[in-house]
Order: sequence, then structure tokens, then C-alpha cells
Amino acid sequence: MNMIRLRTTAKKISHRYLLAALLLALSAQWSAGTKAEPNEYVCRDGNEQRLISVEYPHKGWKVPCRVKYEKPTEGSTTYPWQADATPGYCEDKAEYLAQKLSGFGWICHGTSDDVIDAN
Repeated sequence: MNMIRLRTTAKKISHRYLLAALLLALSAQWSAGTKAEPNEYVCRDGNEQRLISVEYPHKGWKVPCRVKYEKPTEGSTTYPWQADATPGYCEDKAEYLAQKLSGFGWICHGTSDDVIDAN
């Protein structure tokens, strides 16, 4: 009877370690598989400037989020997109807006100093 308890306990412990190892491996894979995207863009056309950024109310969380679009010379700030449950949505929309402005002739730079090309 003690052997059965010992085997059951060993199985429970090994399952816990296996689950922890699996979660750690998935976490590492997810981190390695996600591309580092800029969360801020500065777009210029002559003296005009547009600022695009992703805001997160909780530090370290990817959702909820919202895209902030600023037109400093006009004193205008809007929030065209937000997400409550879809990680990456706001980052994709911020990049989309920067690419759209680039298509209109604006020169946009992300926080990584990459020039955003409309193509």
C-alpha cells in the first residue's frame, strides 16, 4: 500500500515539474517569436508633426491598450483604436497609421529609428 502512495506522489510531483517546464518553454518561445515593434512613431512633413503611440494603463501588460494620435501644431489628440483582449492589436494599428501617413508623403520613424516605408 505504501508503494502505491509513493508512486502516486511521484507522478504528481513529476507532472508539476513537467507542467512548469512546459510553461517555461512556451514562455521563452513566445518571447523569442514576437518581433520587437516600436510603440511610438514620429511622422514629419515639412513643419508639421504627428505623434503615434501605444498606451498601456497597466505596466508590463499588452492589453488593455489604446493608440494615441497627436497633432501638436493643431492641439489635437485622438484615440482611434483600443483593445481589451487582443495582444498586438494596438501595435499593429499604430504601425498601420504610420504606414498610411508615409503613403501620403510623411517621413515616419519608429522608436527603433527605422524609417517606416509605405510599401
